[in-house]
Amino acid sequence: MQQVSFSADIKPLFRDIDVSHMKPFGVKLDDYSFMSNPENANRVFASVSQHDGEPPTMPPGGPYWTEKQLALFAQWQKDGYKPLKESAIVGIDDRIKIDRPLSH
Repeated sequence: MQQVSFSADIKPLFRDIDVSHMKPFGVKLDDYSFMSNPENANRVFASVSQHDGEPPTMPPGGPYWTEKQLALFAQWQKDGYKPLKESAIVGIDDRIKIDRPLSH
């Protein structure tokens, strides 16, 4: 399976209405620091998952996450809560190296 990152794969799973609905409760769905905390991520995952045939509690009234979306979130957790894809990190590093003035 491809590498999963918060910025490219997880954050887009949450609609703007989901983010704004949860902020008053202290749940920052669009914030990497908050979501990469395993306790917070586990709570969110439990909220978007079915339990004993009951629909998820998030998002209220649906649309509920697909099995593919749930698997993507679980993979992100398993892979260690990556913020960016490796290629994005390498690209940023390369740009910084290129933009540095050469000293003589």
